[in-house]
Amino acid sequence: MTPFKNGDASGVTTRNEKRYGINLSEGERKEIMDLSGGHAGMIKFLVQHMADGGKLERSPDTDFQCERILSTLTNLEKAKLKANQRCELLINLGLQTENGNKILCFAKILADFLKQDISGIPVLCWDKEIDEVYYLGKPLKWELAHKEFAVLKLLLSKPGKTFSREEIMNQIWGEEAFPSDWALDKQISRLREKIGAENLQVIRGQGVMIVSD
Repeated sequence: MTPFKNGDASGVTTRNEKRYGINLSEGERKEIMDLSGGHAGMIKFLVQHMADGGKLERSPDTDFQCERILSTLTNLEKAKLKANQRCELLINLGLQTENGNKILCFAKILADFLKQDISGIPVLCWDKEIDEVYYLGKPLKWELAHKEFAVLKLLLSKPGKTFSREEIMNQIWGEEAFPSDWALDKQISRLREKIGAENLQVIRGQGVMIVSD
């Protein structure tokens, strides 16, 4: 369900006016289309909301509608939506739109909701299908050196598990020459800078782990 353009969104608004027996002013129609961004579900809800005497503003009712629209998304999809990262499913659902090189959450009321209210999204998400790791919804792959990315994926394979230095070196370097202790420490330090020290903990004498959500 891709977002409707202004003309089509106006038609959806008119049909819902008739459905709910309400006559909107031009200002109200424009605000509904701006808030909905062309999302048919939001247009229907906002017109119904107005018919029930509601105002065109964020409220528990509009928050509930936003939650309903977002409820079927995975945490990774929510993270991509929150960070305006392209996701084919979100575009097909009409939750994102492409404008040149920009990816937008087109419905203002949903964009405002996303800024504040989506909770429970993992700080770090590993999309194994496309081999990408997201930090707060933003892709990390091209910001990390090859071995850094490999170490991060290993740690993410079992969040909350403490990986010893030997385990990391055996699984990442295999039969290659192991790095020095100093070099491995440097890699871990750089990773902690990029994903937050609170998310990658060093446990003295034991190893390192990704903090599980």
